[in-house]
Amino acid sequence: MRLLAAFAWACLLLCFGALPGHAEKRVALVIGNEAYQGMPRLKNPVRDASEIEATLKRLGFATTKLINVDARALNDGLKRFAQGAAGAEAIFVFYSGHGAQLDGRTWLLPVDARLETKEDVNDADLLALDRILTTLREKSAVRIVVLDACRDNPVVDTLNLKIAEARGLKSAAVTKGLGRPLTAMGDLVVYATQAGAVAADGDGANSPFTQSLLKHLETSDLDVRQMFFRVQDDVGRRFKQLPEVSNSIIGEFKLKVTAAAPHAAPPGGVDEAERTWPFVKDTSSAAVLEDFIRRYGDTIYGTLARDRLEELKKKQVATVVPPAAPPSPLQPAVGVFPSDSVVPLSAERERGLKPKDVFKECEKCPDMVVVPAGSFRMGSPASEVERSNYEGPQHSVKIAKPFAAGQFHVAVDQFAAFVTETGYDAASKCIAREGGKWVDVARSWRTPGFTQAGSHPAVCLNWDDAKAYVGWIAKKTGKDYRLLTEAESEYAARAGTTTPFWWGASISTSQANYDGNSIYGGGAKGEWLQKTIPVDSFQPNSFGLYQVHGNAHQWVEDCWHSDYQGAPSDGSAWVAAYCSQHVLRGGSWLDDAVVVRAGYRTMYATVLRLNYVGFRLGRTLAR
Repeated sequence: MRLLAAFAWACLLLCFGALPGHAEKRVALVIGNEAYQGMPRLKNPVRDASEIEATLKRLGFATTKLINVDARALNDGLKRFAQGAAGAEAIFVFYSGHGAQLDGRTWLLPVDARLETKEDVNDADLLALDRILTTLREKSAVRIVVLDACRDNPVVDTLNLKIAEARGLKSAAVTKGLGRPLTAMGDLVVYATQAGAVAADGDGANSPFTQSLLKHLETSDLDVRQMFFRVQDDVGRRFKQLPEVSNSIIGEFKLKVTAAAPHAAPPGGVDEAERTWPFVKDTSSAAVLEDFIRRYGDTIYGTLARDRLEELKKKQVATVVPPAAPPSPLQPAVGVFPSDSVVPLSAERERGLKPKDVFKECEKCPDMVVVPAGSFRMGSPASEVERSNYEGPQHSVKIAKPFAAGQFHVAVDQFAAFVTETGYDAASKCIAREGGKWVDVARSWRTPGFTQAGSHPAVCLNWDDAKAYVGWIAKKTGKDYRLLTEAESEYAARAGTTTPFWWGASISTSQANYDGNSIYGGGAKGEWLQKTIPVDSFQPNSFGLYQVHGNAHQWVEDCWHSDYQGAPSDGSAWVAAYCSQHVLRGGSWLDDAVVVRAGYRTMYATVLRLNYVGFRLGRTLAR
């Protein structure tokens, strides 16, 4: 078989000649501006830039560093850097200093910047982010731009307002923070905080964002996008500031290169993997696919090859092994209808539902519990221990009508039934935590990195996977199934209580599945299982829902917002914002105790799959 694979590769090489090797040049431009002449000086940018440069050098980048540069030096520096960057495998730009959003564009400010008249905002005296991206796009297929800018600086806001007034604009046209970048394929832009928000300069040796970035740059061997999501999560938890990641990179790229795991070829170019894949994609030879994966496993084509190989293996098994009888569905803990009545509810039955009634509407459908109408205070009070700004301000929400929520997380057997019936593919690489560390191996909802049974929550599923499952259930039953809204999720989890957990102010591992090494509210340490457990473990809350704290994070319908300013008060989903990121609720087996509180909220990119994230269903009830 290996000989056959070698022969196949020889034929490919004869077809189009020897393929070019991967480019090895990686270049970085690092800028630190703090000695401003016309606005407040900053404390950390020079140190931040110097330490980032040293780290990038250790990672194999040829670096150019600009410190306390004026407009001319800044623009000339970019020009010279771009000339030397041509043909690079990857470009990394790091900027620390003042930034501003003016006229809808994001600007980096040289130390001699003057923002007093409309003539002061131009491409000669400032440096626009869009010009950096445009200048570098033709130089490399991978371009990473990181801005630790937009420091909390009221003087800049005042100057912005002056410019707006000089141009006859309304003051509302001036926005704090940086504008959202417009990226093209191959761009990855990272802000130290969300677009429209301000970042802290910090009291330590580095800014909060750079402190976290330095920690993850060298210690992480993840794909660069996954690494920045770890930075995002770290900064959000430790400093209550949420970085924003705007990604348009296709395929994988790693900053840390090891002999065992070579970095990916630049996506988007005519590289070996891209040129070879058309000759391999329809093969029925597992050996050819395995050799392709060995050569190009870190590219998007390597991922496609793994999926193709898995598909072939399934077909081979299907030809020799008779299909097993489908596993029995989870049985509801409580129910008002007999177990053989697994059909969509009639209008009469639906109108007769009462709080805590449990029903299911198809054999493999999840058990749904009726949640009563009511009102509650959403978010955490300022006095709650380790509460973050994301959890406020507290506000009143009225749930006007009863709704149904999944009594349990959607389980492995239930998701498997969906995949079997529809052929849906959710097997792409899942980011996995195993043995206390992140691993960069092929994981999926079937093999999340730990032993699981069909009654465990289905994890390694992104928001799109959850929505696909919801759509299947809705079509199958003809009923209004959906994801829960963020407000419904918190309301159902609290079940009429106001404490961090529905049972009180402290937590132990006899009540939920989380990292038992952590404590909250005076609780004792316990065992850390480092995996999921069956969805019907522990006691349900007074609304009849199981595991609203821990085991697996749950996707909800809402887009991410950094706080509740402007949030709806009727329990509906908040979806008006930029929606590449959706909200997660509930905490998981991986998380510290503080994360599984009722008011805790976080988010991940919609497309991201992780082995501690799943979902729970919602359903609108007719009245």
